[in-house]
Amino acid sequence: MKRIIFAGLVLILILVGCTAKIPETNPPIGEATCIDCQSKCPTADGNGCVNDKCVCYYEQKDKENNKEENDQLDFNKNPINVEETLPSCGDRMDFLNVSPLEYNDFKTIIPLGNIGGPYGHRFPTDHVYMMVKRAYENNRDIGTANVPLYMPGDARIIEITASSHLSDNPPYKDYDIVFYSCNEVGFRLGHITSLSDELLVELNTNILCEDEYTAGNKIFKRCFAKKLNIEVNSGKEIGTAGGNIGQNALDIWVMDFRAEELKYANPDRLDSYVKHTACPLDYFIEKEKVKLYSLLGGFNNDKRTAEPLCGTIEQDIKGTAQGLWFLEGEEDTYPEELHLALVLDNIDPRINVFSVGMSIPGMENNKYPFIPESKEDVNVAFSKVKLGTIYCYEQADWDFVIVLELLNETTLKIEKQTSSKCSKPFKFISGVVFER
Repeated sequence: MKRIIFAGLVLILILVGCTAKIPETNPPIGEATCIDCQSKCPTADGNGCVNDKCVCYYEQKDKENNKEENDQLDFNKNPINVEETLPSCGDRMDFLNVSPLEYNDFKTIIPLGNIGGPYGHRFPTDHVYMMVKRAYENNRDIGTANVPLYMPGDARIIEITASSHLSDNPPYKDYDIVFYSCNEVGFRLGHITSLSDELLVELNTNILCEDEYTAGNKIFKRCFAKKLNIEVNSGKEIGTAGGNIGQNALDIWVMDFRAEELKYANPDRLDSYVKHTACPLDYFIEKEKVKLYSLLGGFNNDKRTAEPLCGTIEQDIKGTAQGLWFLEGEEDTYPEELHLALVLDNIDPRINVFSVGMSIPGMENNKYPFIPESKEDVNVAFSKVKLGTIYCYEQADWDFVIVLELLNETTLKIEKQTSSKCSKPFKFISGVVFER
């Protein structure tokens, strides 16, 4: 069965169990060092240690061999996936019975499919946002309040992630947790500001780390603990949300592996968990579901009225321009900033949105919305774009136009041009090619 993979992981440290909670020390490069007894291991593969009461980790020296070695060591560490030991979900949906935030601590819930602004999500988001209340309603510069976070249902936490935001001043961490209530349905809470002492101990005891990476011109480092087995009861306080400048929401995901995969034009480009995305509000008991659905809306609390009310992420329409497009020749789907999405607004689907990354010369990493018109080849809805025609897009608040052409069912050409109005004949000067 396909399992959830919440991040592409290039590991630096390999951690294999630990019996006593003695503070970790930094290992010498290329040597294995015990966490418990803090003495050198007799083997370099992480499988043994003095007195058999602790196991070892070590820092890789040869990055080219990381993947092969890490795959082997991770398997040796613990081949059991805890979620697979849980009973089947059957046809049950009501796994959650408590809102993760108190109702007076958040204002609205952003539906699935949000598109970020500068340096934000380029693809429609596969999670909803619970927008945390402001610390001071009359001073938006202060940011959000720091509010309690509760476990929304009885479950097993199987993974904890700590993300260090290294470019911020001062730098800070936030956390994600992954939990299961049964075998086929997994949940994730993101942008957790702080964790309970119990969860911090579990994270720090079993921690692995990735290389630093860049997204949206900012530097991050991610560490995590996987294959955990932490039983937590519904309603238990597990940390806090809100309080970090620039982070205004608690993110919530659900992946339901019982459901048929979403119908992307090229499903091989997307991770399994994305193709099994659903609306997390549908997994609450009816009383809570009704209250949460009533709070769905935009950042300005404008309501989505189109079905499905919780939004959608898969918008590909084969033979048209609508959907996800990937920079030609680029095999990696992530980071999204390399790519392009021509999609519908998640609050008002009548609005079409150019969600542009870094690959179109002269265009900033941002979203560019417009309302389609009934003209033959100007401001045409993405779903109406057909083969063999060059289309032009203009808006009063743009100082440029966008031209695009669907070259075939799986290839699209697009270009920004320095003109404030569409003027025929439309033609390319150069252009960038994207593919499904």
